[in-house]
Order: sequence, then structure tokens, then C-alpha cells
Amino acid sequence: VVGGGNRLDVCLPIILKSNLELSGAFISKNENIKQIKNKLKNKKIPIYKQWGSFVKAVNDNKNSIVFFISHNKLIDPKIFLTSRLVNYHASPLPKYRGGSPMNWAIINDEKEFGVSIHELVKSTDAGPILIQEHFYIKNFDYIKLVNRVNKSFQRLTKILVNSFDIHWNNRIIQDQRLSSYFHQRRPENSQINFLKMNANKIYKMFIALPSPMPQVYFKFNNKILIISSCKISKGIYSGQPGRVIGNYEGGIVVVCNSGSIVLQMLHLKNSKKEKPAKFFLKPGDQIND
Repeated sequence: VVGGGNRLDVCLPIILKSNLELSGAFISKNENIKQIKNKLKNKKIPIYKQWGSFVKAVNDNKNSIVFFISHNKLIDPKIFLTSRLVNYHASPLPKYRGGSPMNWAIINDEKEFGVSIHELVKSTDAGPILIQEHFYIKNFDYIKLVNRVNKSFQRLTKILVNSFDIHWNNRIIQDQRLSSYFHQRRPENSQINFLKMNANKIYKMFIALPSPMPQVYFKFNNKILIISSCKISKGIYSGQPGRVIGNYEGGIVVVCNSGSIVLQMLHLKNSKKEKPAKFFLKPGDQIND
């Protein structure tokens, strides 16, 4: 297995209990690393510290299976000579190939989502699908979606490891006509623009990007203000987008391209000290950035 984080941590026990013999692991993330190492050490599974050593060990073990579970680096499958390569991707492929699929799905206000376990090929997330599950995500925030995704991966892992050859031999080629690709989100993608974005879009960005990910922010008076809490306004306010209306509904109301957002708590970049939005904004202010 290759990967790390919470997803590997919850799926690893299922693999260890299966009929498959786990021969080694390469941990590529620091998240949950202690728990993962303990599970592997308890079963006396070798943990490889060097990528080259891991690849050699896999190639020495002819016709092995390599599971990539939450491994966020591109892999050239040719380095594995005879192995069957399986990747876990948190999206209903062929939709949402690429990076940050869960964040993008929430921001795009998707009502349905899913997870896929597919063959790893050179083209990103384009390999034939071994097993997949779909589910509804209406009104999900990021944490709720992560938990739902991990539950699906646990369920699919249990099915897959106990009937691997059947699923491998019957894997389904993705329909390229239905494919979509999204890039890994970068900090600058978290900037909001009240003039161009509606209130729902801003709120979806907020619930899709909790700390420690780059949180949503806006620029005002040469300062970067990060939103710690907000909600969509229930009122009807008129004004130029970006105009600060006043202190209503438990926060500062700002007019958006459509609708209004209530900013409750903010903090400056490089400061974790949160303050009510009224400390930074006053009625009549115009946020143009």
C-alpha cells in the first residue's frame, strides 16, 4: 500500500483482515502517521522509508497488487513492472478528475457525489473503474463529506479485497464524454469577490475550505481578512455589490452580486485572533477587491 492520512488509516484494518497478504507499505503523508505505523507494526508489515526501495520490493514480488490510498503525487505506472495498480479517488469518476475533488464539488453546489476505486494509469484518474459508489451530499460541509467518503471507501474496500480478481477482470472503461477535470486548489483560489460572486457561492466556498486549508478571504484597505464564520443573509438588502450595509442578523451584512452575506467573525492573515466583523468593517464601506 502507498498513501497516508485518515483514508488509509480507516481502510488499512480492512486490508489487514482480508485474504490478501500485505507485504509492505510506503507512507507518503504525515497525517495519522502514528496510528498507521502502529497498525502495520502490530502485523509486522515492513514500512519502507525510501521510494526506490519500495518500488524494488514491489517489482521483486511478481504480479503483486499496489493500493494507492490518498497518495497525492503523480505516478508513472511503468516503474512497476508486473503489478496491478489500484487508486482510490474521492469522486464519481469520470467526473472531478484531478485535485481537490471534494472541495470543488461543494463549491459547485453538487447534490450528488461518490467515490471510485480504479486502475492507476498514466493519465490522471482516467483508468478503468473496479468499483464505485454514489450518494447525495446536499448541504454537506467539507468535514461531513470527508466522513461520508471514508465510510464509502471502507465499504468498497471490504468488497474489493475479498473478491479482487472478479472486480479487476470486470473493470469498466470510463466514458470520456462525461469526464471533467479540476486542478489542485491553491491559496489564491480562496479569495472571494463580492462584486462577481453571489452569496450562495461565497458560503459554499466557506464551508468547503475549513482550517487548516487556505480559508476564504477578501482584501480591504490593503489588508487580507479571513472569514472565520459567516452565513447567508435571510433579509433583502439593496446596494452596490461589495457595499457594507450594517450590523444586522448577528454580523456585518455585505451585498453580493446576488443576495447578501452576513460576516460574523474575521481575522487578519498571519493572526489567529478572531474578532467580530464590526471591528474591521463599518456601514458604508465599499469592498471592491
